[in-house]
Amino acid sequence: MKTITIFGMEYDILGENLKSLEKNGITDKQLRVRLLNGWAINEACKVPIGMRVKDYRLMQAFWNEEEDNEEAKQNYHDEKQREERPWLYDGTPQVHPRCKYVADLMKYDAFPKAVR
Repeated sequence: MKTITIFGMEYDILGENLKSLEKNGITDKQLRVRLLNGWAINEACKVPIGMRVKDYRLMQAFWNEEEDNEEAKQNYHDEKQREERPWLYDGTPQVHPRCKYVADLMKYDAFPKAVR
């Protein structure tokens, strides 16, 4: 846990934000400047050094949209499968009607049928 005081307000940095600080190599001074400039604590800890917060937000929006697109594609595929083959999902019995050709073959079979 790390605590930073700016103009009498204390900011507690812990958990994932603290790990992000260490991973990105952000010092206490850089974090203080970011918070003074109006950045959110989450963004101040996670934005790498040298990247603008606007660019970070744009990247986050792109990643979220990409994840939503993947989820939408999967949902569309699942829905299409359910419409095409409902018996695989809800227990609908399969119907296998015989075509006219098969019915005629069975009716007018060339071999005599044994009747007992």
